[in-house]
Amino acid sequence: MYWDGSYTPSQHFESLLNRENLTLLEILEDQDILQECRTQNTKLVQFLNRPDILEELVTLITTEPPTDVAESDRFKHSNLACEILTSDMPSLNQSLVADPVILQKLYSFLEQNPPLNPLLMSFFCKTFGMLIARKQHQDWFAYQYVCITVLDFIKSRKDFLGTILQHMGTPVIMDLLLYIIMHIQGPELRQSLLEWFNQQNLIERLIGALVCTDGVEEDKEKYENIAQFIVEYIREGRRKRQSEKEDGNQVDLLLETLEDEKSTDLLLRTILDGEQKSDGTIVAGITIILALIEYLATNELSDDSALQYLVNKEKEHHTIVVGKILGVLKGHIGKFHDLLLKPPDVSLMLQQANVSILPAFGNTRLQICCLFTVLIETQDSDIINAICATDFFNTLLNLFKQYCWNNFLHNHVNKCLRYALNSFDTGISTENYKTVLNLSALQKHVVVDCKVVSKLLDCWLYNESEQERNQGRRLGYMGHLIEILDSLVSCYTMSEELCALIDSTLNEDERALWQKITATSEGALMVELAMQKRFLADHNPFQEDTNVGPRDFYNEASDTFNDFGDTMHSAIDEMPNAIDNFFSAYISSDLSSSILNNLKVWPDDEILGREQEDFDVAWAKDDDDGK
Repeated sequence: MYWDGSYTPSQHFESLLNRENLTLLEILEDQDILQECRTQNTKLVQFLNRPDILEELVTLITTEPPTDVAESDRFKHSNLACEILTSDMPSLNQSLVADPVILQKLYSFLEQNPPLNPLLMSFFCKTFGMLIARKQHQDWFAYQYVCITVLDFIKSRKDFLGTILQHMGTPVIMDLLLYIIMHIQGPELRQSLLEWFNQQNLIERLIGALVCTDGVEEDKEKYENIAQFIVEYIREGRRKRQSEKEDGNQVDLLLETLEDEKSTDLLLRTILDGEQKSDGTIVAGITIILALIEYLATNELSDDSALQYLVNKEKEHHTIVVGKILGVLKGHIGKFHDLLLKPPDVSLMLQQANVSILPAFGNTRLQICCLFTVLIETQDSDIINAICATDFFNTLLNLFKQYCWNNFLHNHVNKCLRYALNSFDTGISTENYKTVLNLSALQKHVVVDCKVVSKLLDCWLYNESEQERNQGRRLGYMGHLIEILDSLVSCYTMSEELCALIDSTLNEDERALWQKITATSEGALMVELAMQKRFLADHNPFQEDTNVGPRDFYNEASDTFNDFGDTMHSAIDEMPNAIDNFFSAYISSDLSSSILNNLKVWPDDEILGREQEDFDVAWAKDDDDGK
């Protein structure tokens, strides 16, 4: 709501406040109520701080309105009551927390069985979260009093976390929990709250809520909300840890619990070891793991040495955390690969349909591919060996061809294969002390065991056959296949040992096709790359554009966007001189008469006829546009 600074108190509202036996509903019906709250009207503040009025306001935001009211007006008073309770009036906060009866009435809304009205839930969360946030005109001691009172009330409730977590299916309740933890001010208050939540096993209980009990996706939204809460907490906690110069004794216990390998092991066992598995739980678990591995990089160096020290310390700590997580993940790689072959959602769908069809690729398998891509990019040798032991690359290549239109999958295949093909082991030559490239175990596995070149050539041939059948429309994976082959050719030219290894895996037909595709100038791959670069204006979509400054297109050595031939360019260059010569000849000689003699003279009746035709066409066009 937008306010101007020229508001003057309403005489009608002043007379309304002076009325005897004034009720809250009469106040809520006045159109100036929110503006008067903003201006801290003294009489209005006194009226709203009355215990009976406060209780009535809380009742409005926690009680379902009657159904016999028009839907457009049904929640009008509830909305206004929430706006009043959350307005910038510190005295209202103090009055609300000072009365335990009113505070319990507000909290009792959560003690009802789910599901609750989502609109009332948003009113409750906004009001309860307001008690933790410091107001603009609130002094520090008053804020501490309110926070301490609210925290003592929370700790005194029987199983407060259980009450909160039973409503995890509502996104706003997880937002409230995150808001309470992140927006409480004062290191002592925040540390006290974190210690209490950690003692109540908040992280363990959230992970435990990811258990699938019935195998049905009824709780999918709950799983998403849990994952979103944990991911946001990890990011915000790490951002605070590397940017705030806090006392060394102030430790985020919840973040430490999340980063501990025991929590990772509990999470993996929860989503993978149950008898019944769910798409929602697996996706939520992978989302959390990816957030734990992710590093929030700070690119700019800080002038503050203390702050830069915290950033460097956070980077070192993150490296240790990722190492522990990878150590736990290593023992569960095979289970993730099994889910890639038989995801729970696809198995359940086929069982119910009782038909033989190609199922959708699904979000579960896509997130598993994303996880494997991130794990491969960590360059951890133990993880890569565990992945190779599961035959993951063979599965990935089969899925690449099978789901030829899923570009999300193709992107992960591209990343995995390009990393694998470029994973040379570097060494120093004993003869000239130069760096040499040796084949890595991952390269040998992909080239020899998985026969990556043969399968990529098979995808190329499959596309050619489909193009002939579908009038030239190529398959969806071709863009990524071209990128993979281009990377493979680059690696091919870097190592003779890799050339020999690839050649040993091909039969005669495959070898001939490989040479045909990868020919230096006229090969099919070069033709496709040239066409692709032309369509993309020579821009690589996989590479960031580092040229952020202005470009002098006129003086560039090579014009990427040149669509004219040399003949056309020479004609354009000569045009100004030709015009000058023509004009000079016109001035110096009787050129005008010769031009006029060559012009065709139209009879008057023919000119009038043409004008009438043009008029008729224009009139008909206007009629069509009007219709």
